[in-house]
Amino acid sequence: FKMDMIMNALAGHSSDTIIIICDVDTNFLHLSVERSLRYYMESGKGLDIVFQRNDDWTLEANIGFMAMRCNKQVLELWNTTRRIVGMSQEWSKQVPPIKGGDQRIVNRIVKNVPRPEAKCKNWWCVENLRWGMLPPSFMTQVLERDRNREADGMYKTGYDIHFYHANMGGHYNGTKVRNMKEDALRRIREYLGEQRALVVADVQEETCSC
Repeated sequence: FKMDMIMNALAGHSSDTIIIICDVDTNFLHLSVERSLRYYMESGKGLDIVFQRNDDWTLEANIGFMAMRCNKQVLELWNTTRRIVGMSQEWSKQVPPIKGGDQRIVNRIVKNVPRPEAKCKNWWCVENLRWGMLPPSFMTQVLERDRNREADGMYKTGYDIHFYHANMGGHYNGTKVRNMKEDALRRIREYLGEQRALVVADVQEETCSC
């Protein structure tokens, strides 16, 4: 479903439009989100896609919230990801070049983008893809947990949180994980103050352009 949603969103917007893809378990907490995303996407020579940082100890990209440009490189990234996800299904009887779920596949692809003067050595490689990570103000629940544990919460970012993604509990059943995520979103709104919560997570995943 997610791959189809992303592909439809890319096809439904004009070239070079910046779109946002976000999961249902997210919360926009500050008016500056759109302005910040534009700044990061236009930094330097411009980026094609930016991700949340999943945690505080790796550079794993989280695909629950992304800003991306509608262009050839991004389309190739998701076409390739969808193809590998399909190869991973039992019925396909194929051996995928990258094992794991869609997030692991995306991470492997983006971290193997060759230098501009180099060429791909694998069919799943994407050339000339410019990608980056968003700062901790675009917070995941895992990143928040890590920072609260460090030095007894000394690194807690508090009012610097502009966007929050409740990305824990995915391995539980539907009812339990829903309750966990709703509780996490409620807690972060209460922590920041109800007046900070500008947009509450909807009941379905949405795509919006900015």
